[in-house]
Amino acid sequence: MKKNIMRLMAMILTVAMICSLLPVFASAAKTENQPVVEISKKSEEIINADIWDKIDSYEDENIIPQRGRAVTAEHYAELSYEIEALVKESDTYVEGSINRNGDFFTWETT
Repeated sequence: MKKNIMRLMAMILTVAMICSLLPVFASAAKTENQPVVEISKKSEEIINADIWDKIDSYEDENIIPQRGRAVTAEHYAELSYEIEALVKESDTYVEGSINRNGDFFTWETT
């Protein structure tokens, strides 16, 4: 009797775990109605020329010469507020779109 109860509990827990994963599988599936967002080559070039070239130049001037080849994520994190200021000055920056995660951040462009 005790063995049957243990099997039943194991089966119920297995079903519960599988059911808890269903939203993950559903959100990962691509639906037919989902719009496909494509960035044109020209738009990508504008964004890159606008901010990424400035960020790369700033990093080249402020990280590589000072740290040599042993650059770590912490070195980049030290510059995150300066890089954030560059991003905010960008022509393609969307106001209020910066999301910080500690020393690292993301932002939206137009």
